[in-house]
Formats: sequence, structure tokens, C-alpha cells
Amino acid sequence: MIKNIIYDIDGVLVDMDHARWLWLREFPQYRNLKKADMVKLFPLDPNDGCIASSNTPVANSLPHKLGESKHDFNRPPLPGVMEAVKKFNKSGYRQFTMTATKKPNEKRVWFNGLFGNLIEFVPTAKLSNNYKHDDLVALMKKEKMKPEETVYLEDRFYIIRDALAIPGLRVVRMRPKLSLPLPKDLRAAVPEFTKFSDFAKWLATQN
Repeated sequence: MIKNIIYDIDGVLVDMDHARWLWLREFPQYRNLKKADMVKLFPLDPNDGCIASSNTPVANSLPHKLGESKHDFNRPPLPGVMEAVKKFNKSGYRQFTMTATKKPNEKRVWFNGLFGNLIEFVPTAKLSNNYKHDDLVALMKKEKMKPEETVYLEDRFYIIRDALAIPGLRVVRMRPKLSLPLPKDLRAAVPEFTKFSDFAKWLATQN
């Protein structure tokens, strides 16, 4: 029986690619860029599965980074997310985030402005290659969550692999629009959804 839900934020609860697209459109050469064409600027890494713009040739060529843009937190909730997390809250699920950020206070204010007290915001510091694995273990220990009663939602392949190393933890992949499908070796262990409403339906079958 699942009692706890832990979310990555960007790409799972909110549309990070929207902020990335608005940032690129600040520059004259990308003023008319279509959102779908971002994959031409930031090719999808098969080890990651999603757009990653940090420390890329395109990002490094621009006058300022996404984190310095006025659009950095222009990340709207993805379709179906608000309705689902409200329903999960009423149903008694405990909900947490797990997100690495260099601006924890600013991101907390932005996140709480969207979700209020529906989901507890838990920032992490990216201190090692296994930071999500280690921080997930620490969060579950702190909040007395049993892995077999917990589901973790993530969009990036390498973090999904880290999470799968935690015995008993259920892991779900939420696939952003601009991303690769799950690799074959993960498909048997990890349900994948493109719509949050489909995750909600799946969750209802687990209890």
C-alpha cells in the first residue's frame, strides 16, 4: 500500500522547458524559436533522457544563464498536476519534493506560491554523483517512511537508476514532452506516463 509520494519538481510537477524556452527567446538569434526545436540546440543525452542546457556550447555562448534570467521560475504546473495533488492530499497521502537547487530559499518561495502546503518542499545539495539516492534514503529515514509504502516520481534516467537501488522503493517515470522514452532495460521495473492523470489512475490501483 502506497502512503507516501516523493516528486522531483522540474519536468515532473512543472514545465521546466517552458522557462528554458522563454530564456532562449530573450536573445535575438532565438526570438522566433519554437519550443519543440530546443532539442536541436540541446540534443537529448541517452544517459539522461531529457533536455539539459547547463554547461552546453549553446548555453555557454549566451550572455547570461537560465538561472540569471527573469524567466527562471516561469515554470507552470503541468496539465493535471494541481488537480491530482489536491486529490492526493485529501486522500491522506504524504507528499514531498526532492529537488537539487542552488537557490533553495528562492525556489521554496516560488514552489509554495504554487502548491501551498499540499507538498512539503525538500531542497537538496548536489554533493555527489549519488546525491538523489542518498537524500532519498535520508528523507525516508527522517520522515519514517517505509520504501515499500513510497513512490518516487522522476524524469531523468540516471536518477531513476539511483532510486531503483533503494530496496522496496517504487519508482515512476514522468516523461516530459521533449524527451526520450525509457530505455528497454528500465521498462519492466518502471512505469512510464506522459500524463499526470494517468499516474493518478495507476496510483489508485496500487492500494
